[in-house]
Amino acid sequence: MTNAETVDLADKLGIPVKSHSSSMNEPYADMVRRRAERDGLTRDEQPAEPEAEKKPRKKKAAAKKSATMETLIVGSKVKGVIKGNGCMTSGELLEALNAKVHELLNGACARASANKRSTVRAQDI
Repeated sequence: MTNAETVDLADKLGIPVKSHSSSMNEPYADMVRRRAERDGLTRDEQPAEPEAEKKPRKKKAAAKKSATMETLIVGSKVKGVIKGNGCMTSGELLEALNAKVHELLNGACARASANKRSTVRAQDI
């Protein structure tokens, strides 16, 4: 029997299963086996399962660049400051703030390099 046939048969018999790998107690398993034999669904050799269609992957947009950036801010602390000022935080604020911090640090590193220094100082920000 294929996995799909097993699930269909269990459904017909009123046995609660979600997938072919769901566990069932022994009396239910015996019931499925007997019904499969009676309906001629058992085979000497296991038939191949039909292959699922593979969808081509879509490339992620470049706008999601910050998703790969390391998080440099502490979200709970940022939200605490905003809440302390009587405001609420939107869902995309932390991501945007993290992107700004990255921009700020990259600019500071560029300025330190332009001044022939390897140490980033407060004045570079």
